[in-house]
Amino acid sequence: LAAITRMDVVTADLEISRAATLFPPRVLVKNIVAPLLVEIGERWAHQELGVAHEHIASNLIRGLLSSLFRLYPPDPGAEAIVLATPQGERHEFGLLLAALYAVTRGWRVVYLGVDLPASEIARTVKLAKARVLALSLAAPPSDTLGAELMAIAQQVPPLTRVWVGGHEAYRQREF
Repeated sequence: LAAITRMDVVTADLEISRAATLFPPRVLVKNIVAPLLVEIGERWAHQELGVAHEHIASNLIRGLLSSLFRLYPPDPGAEAIVLATPQGERHEFGLLLAALYAVTRGWRVVYLGVDLPASEIARTVKLAKARVLALSLAAPPSDTLGAELMAIAQQVPPLTRVWVGGHEAYRQREF
C-alpha cells in the first residue's frame, strides 16, 4: 500500500509477487488482495488516493491473479464454470477472485470478464457446457440490468446453475 501510495510500481509489484510465492491462493486472496482492494477503495472514496493509484493497484493485482490461473490446470473431466459480468457492469475483482478460487478447486474456468451482453454469456455457457454460470454485480444497477438478467435466465440451459455475487446481488435476487 505504501508503494502504491508513492506510485512506486516496481516495489508494489515485487511485494505483491512475493506474497503470491509465500501464501497459497486462498490465503493470498483473503488476507492480502481483498483487504488491499478494500483499503484502496476506502482511501479513494476519502480522496486520500487518486484514480491513478487505483488503476496502478488494479493493473498489478489483475496481472498477478491472471498469472496464477496458469498454475492450476483443470482436473481431467473437470466441469466448466463461466464467469462474467452483464452488460454495463465494469467491476472485475470479485469475478477474478471467484475465478481463482474455482481454478484452485479443479474447475475448468471460462473467464469472460466484464460488460458482456446476455446473448454472449448464454452462448458461452452452452458452448462450454458449463454446469455453473457465475455473475458479479457490484455497481448500482443500470437501466438495462433487469432486462439483461432476465435474458440470461431465459437463455441459459435449464440445468445450468446461476450464481450471483457482489454488492448488488441481493437486490437482484428476483431474477
